[in-house]
Amino acid sequence: STRVVPEYTDDYKEGLVISTEPAQGTKADTSTMIIINVAAPAKDNPDLKEVPSVVGLNYNKDKADIEEYFSSVNLKLGTVKEEDSKEPAGTVIQQSIDAKEKVPAGTKVDIIISSGKAPSSTGTISFTLPVSPDDLELKIYVGNELYDTKTLNCNGSKFSYKLTGSGETKNVVCKLDGQNIYTCTIDFSTDPATITNAKETPIKVRVAVPNVVGK
Repeated sequence: STRVVPEYTDDYKEGLVISTEPAQGTKADTSTMIIINVAAPAKDNPDLKEVPSVVGLNYNKDKADIEEYFSSVNLKLGTVKEEDSKEPAGTVIQQSIDAKEKVPAGTKVDIIISSGKAPSSTGTISFTLPVSPDDLELKIYVGNELYDTKTLNCNGSKFSYKLTGSGETKNVVCKLDGQNIYTCTIDFSTDPATITNAKETPIKVRVAVPNVVGK
């Protein structure tokens, strides 16, 4: 008599006979049970465990629940690493094995949790300076807060400046001699930061009135 036994593997085409017991060529009694090992998809192995999804849960608050989710299907929580993210601190933002994948019992699943700090990135703004006989003061505002102040030699050249920050879209306003010369929005959640809605506005160059009194 014979008995077909599935061998769960992806190394062979489904349905292919991998081996027999006793092996081919072996002499056996007519009463001997012949075991035929046939390839079956690894994902169909009933001994494999389906990985639960823990992305979005908060490790700081739900640690016991997360560990229980894994242990309840005979899996284990592996290493826990922290990365900068705009998500609240402790939020699971990634797991090493995707949810619903099937793995052997006892497999460790690593997770990455958010530090609660948005990652920083840098973007470059640029605009054309006017021609002025005097040096002019430039003030750069990001998100309505003063970011930097510089004194510029205005000779009609192109001015470039790197802005570094974190978070999502913020308004940028550059004032030269108290007048808006450049505005844009900057999104620090991408790397490099994404600059949109850039607009240059010519300013009126103001010069000091000469003293001609008594001349």
